[in-house]
Amino acid sequence: MLGVPYTLLHKGHVSIDLIYSRFSPKVQAYIDVVTYGTLFFLFSIILLWMGTKFAWVSIEMLEKSQSPWRPPLYPIKTIIPVTFFLLIIQGTSKIAKDIIFLVKGVRI
Repeated sequence: MLGVPYTLLHKGHVSIDLIYSRFSPKVQAYIDVVTYGTLFFLFSIILLWMGTKFAWVSIEMLEKSQSPWRPPLYPIKTIIPVTFFLLIIQGTSKIAKDIIFLVKGVRI
């Protein structure tokens, strides 16, 4: 999961850009600002919030696996909110770069 923000940085996520790729870079940046500003951040903030609650319950009860080995699960579940926190930071960076491109016309 920790690779998700890194993959966003390098544009490695799967996308269907049949129409998007035909637009100019400025229109693409505008579309990214609108979609990231609404869908991406809404989705990421909800998952950060829910993931934090999920991890916190696991930490409070020091949750362990049901297997005979009984490894602790709370460190693994804590990765969920950490991932979405890092994803929000990376998304903020991307949207800032797109806004700078729209205003100044220069890619950073």
